Amino acid sequence: MRKYFAVLKITLKDFAAYRSQIYITYIGWITRLMIIVFLWKAIFASKSQIGNYNFSEIITYFILVQMAMGFVFSHIGFHYARDINNGDLSNFLHRPISYPLFKFIYEISMNFARTIIGITIYGVIIAIFYRYFSFHLSLSTIPLAIISLIFGFVINYCMVAMIGMLTFWFSDSSRLVYIYFSIVTIFSGLTIPVDLFPQKMFEALKYTPFPYSFYLPVKILQSADINSNILLLRMQIFFAILLSLAAMFMYKKGLKKYEASGK
Repeated sequence: MRKYFAVLKITLKDFAAYRSQIYITYIGWITRLMIIVFLWKAIFASKSQIGNYNFSEIITYFILVQMAMGFVFSHIGFHYARDINNGDLSNFLHRPISYPLFKFIYEISMNFARTIIGITIYGVIIAIFYRYFSFHLSLSTIPLAIISLIFGFVINYCMVAMIGMLTFWFSDSSRLVYIYFSIVTIFSGLTIPVDLFPQKMFEALKYTPFPYSFYLPVKILQSADINSNILLLRMQIFFAILLSLAAMFMYKKGLKKYEASGK
């Protein structure tokens, strides 16, 4: 495992070396948060309650989603598609290292660093504008939320990675990653809490991986009732295990199709 700890350390150093990218990313995310705040302020201008949310609860939801994005969101599909398409995957196949595990450690290291910075930035915002937020934190919800974040990362990572692995069979699948991002933006709770969808649609989404990437970790942090989210947490663990097995199976099958001659 020392190889992978080395990958972790190198990735964190690489992240710290390109600080301008960090600033640009969080300027974009804060701008997005401001747009969301003004949008929902206009929506709540004539209402005091929408679904299970008042204004402070919906703003709390979205700032927590922004913090969760730093850890859960993954672009690894582009890495898989690029390395398979241009033959760089070959550089890993003759080394004593697992390419999928290498990429997993790389991505989780980058996301961990983003999360630490995000917590710092958004923590300052919460401290300044605390009267606009509503939290139900406890010693039991925080560990559950961290566990849910980890499984949410695994789900999102596996989904994006498998789309990238389609390059084993097609010339390039990176464009499909953008389609996946569009679907996730709508159905994972990034744009609107999925429990504000019509009830039948919300119930149907529970049997898909999408709400378990962002919606569930945030709801665990926001909810005062842990028991209401235990069933969803079990479904999240189920999808994380299922997608992990599917990703490993797909990678092994894809290697049999892989060709790098002339690349």
